[in-house]
Amino acid sequence: MQYKSLLILGGIIALLSFNCHAESTTKSGLLGIAQDHKERIKKLEIKLEEYETRIEQLEKNISFMAEQPEYSGEGENVKLTYSKKTIDTHRAWNGKDTYTVPRDGTYYLTVSYKKDSYGDSKKRKGTTDDVYVRIYVNGSEKVRAWAGQTSSPGGRFDVCKSAIQTLKKKDKVWTAVSSDDHGKLFRHLRDINFALFRIGD
Repeated sequence: MQYKSLLILGGIIALLSFNCHAESTTKSGLLGIAQDHKERIKKLEIKLEEYETRIEQLEKNISFMAEQPEYSGEGENVKLTYSKKTIDTHRAWNGKDTYTVPRDGTYYLTVSYKKDSYGDSKKRKGTTDDVYVRIYVNGSEKVRAWAGQTSSPGGRFDVCKSAIQTLKKKDKVWTAVSSDDHGKLFRHLRDINFALFRIGD
């Protein structure tokens, strides 16, 4: 019982000693803590501004590119599909043939391909006549990449065409291929690349 009383007394003395020390350091201690917190908050605000600026910049930096190794077919203004997405910073590609613009701005649009009249994997000869790959925005032609007629069977050559366009959020962008004689001519293309980049407001 005496031992227990001593423990209690010791606890009371320790508590009183702590309270006296806390009382003597309350003002200076609180001021120091407040100053420290103020400095930390200021640093956090600066970091937050840096992150917000970076996020805004990332939202503006829009890049997209899709690739298709080979295409064969006929028809007028046939919408091209792409098997490989190289980059899509804003997940605006539907995974097949259409890109939905995620933000208003000025965009650089480009399409390239190789017209190949030697033939495809099934040994079907591609036309030597004119072939066109176009970029459409909401159904309106914005870019036309024309592969002109060759005088003799066989041959390959590269075509590339680009343009700068002002696009609006939710605009639909896609590519389509056609040829002379209302698309009745069989055509064979290789290495088709379709890309767009936001370059300004």
